[in-house]
Amino acid sequence: MLSPEEIEKLRNVGLKIHSDGSMTQKGEFVTHPRLKKAILSWLDVVDGRVVVAIDETRFAYVEVEKYPLIVVSCFLVDGELVVKLNSENTKKVNLEKLLYDEEDEVFLFEVKKGLIAKFSQKAQGTLLSYCNVSETGQLLLLGCSIRKR
Repeated sequence: MLSPEEIEKLRNVGLKIHSDGSMTQKGEFVTHPRLKKAILSWLDVVDGRVVVAIDETRFAYVEVEKYPLIVVSCFLVDGELVVKLNSENTKKVNLEKLLYDEEDEVFLFEVKKGLIAKFSQKAQGTLLSYCNVSETGQLLLLGCSIRKR
């Protein structure tokens, strides 16, 4: 049986997601498209850290430069915003989870607690086409204001 220290050491596999969406393990680029897709679809958050998780006890830590996921496209379906992520997962957006990062000038979406996706330029352009500006200058999407991060 492995000690907790040995398990912790094994969880540090050197996996890193860069801000441009590229991925490396111990400095080498992960290039296999299905492996990248699988890793992105298994992302989760454990104790405030981004991980690749099989279940609650089997996971590996992932270093993230800024945001681990990218919204590659978005569209409206029956008045609801739907996004497609670079993991190829499609999610309905709870508008309360939509944020704006003023520093990076990018829209963000909280996929789940602690796991943030940034909008690509293309997806951000589409998102802005759905928005209106209120009389007070607040950006509104489907009647909801977008919070600043």
